[in-house]
Amino acid sequence: MKRLLSLHLLLIIGWVALTGDSSPGNIFLAVVAASIGLWLSRRVLEANEYLHRIPLFFAFIGRLLYDLLMSSLIVVHDVFTLRNHYKPRILKVPVAGRSDLELAFFANCITLTPGTTALDVTEDRQYMIIHAMYAEDAEAIRRQMSDDLERRLLRVMRGDVPQDPSQEETVPC
Repeated sequence: MKRLLSLHLLLIIGWVALTGDSSPGNIFLAVVAASIGLWLSRRVLEANEYLHRIPLFFAFIGRLLYDLLMSSLIVVHDVFTLRNHYKPRILKVPVAGRSDLELAFFANCITLTPGTTALDVTEDRQYMIIHAMYAEDAEAIRRQMSDDLERRLLRVMRGDVPQDPSQEETVPC
């Protein structure tokens, strides 16, 4: 997996270096060309699992950008209206990620989103403590974080779908 990611990045960097153009359009073209090159040589490189993760990665980034946009609009609306709509809460969200890298990426995705901040991970690494500014429905926030955001992230990082977190016990704060 790491070998294929390194090769993919090397092909992208090589494309950008050889063309001398680091515009977003050329970088996107480099990603597409490198992906096609890996796809054409997938049998030799045994790259099927890695190639399966590329569309998952773009779907994850698209969904994260959508979440960023929607939460930004909520914050902007709250700033420009006379009445405050926030309902801040500290929540315990069950996590399926076990490695430091998985937990760090999940925490960064939460903190990137306006109105939410990852505060800590419990010592048993079963829960992440988050602060949510707009948490009128705490259970909905837990489901969105565990069932949607973390599941998508772990599908990209692991290549598999973790056990359904909604079946785990949720602990009220």
